[in-house]
Amino acid sequence: MDRFFAWLAADGVLEDTTLNTSRFGPDSTFTTLLVRDRTKQLKMQSWHEGAGASGKLVAMSSGLQGLEGRRRADVLRSDTREYLFYRMIWAELRAAVQRLLPAQGQPVGGIILAEGGTLSWAEEPRH
Repeated sequence: MDRFFAWLAADGVLEDTTLNTSRFGPDSTFTTLLVRDRTKQLKMQSWHEGAGASGKLVAMSSGLQGLEGRRRADVLRSDTREYLFYRMIWAELRAAVQRLLPAQGQPVGGIILAEGGTLSWAEEPRH
């Protein structure tokens, strides 16, 4: 976990306010990546994973676009540098979080906390 936050600090990811921009359209489903340390928060929200799942659409900075026989990478290549940067950080963050997950899970006791519209999990203390 320390390496994860060291990477975020070294790259300045938590300080980059442009990454906190929501990237989805009205009435859509989207994924949220939320990372917090003691003083900063990164909240990325995007619809690109779900929108692209069919293989027929690609999410762009301007909205969803039909591939219509074109390759996704070729269509994305024409998007803005800022949006491609957002997608790159998203992919790196998603992969880093995946690596933090244990290979096998074990049941733990705890409670769900609801504070200020945010849900989180608190484990019961181990004895």
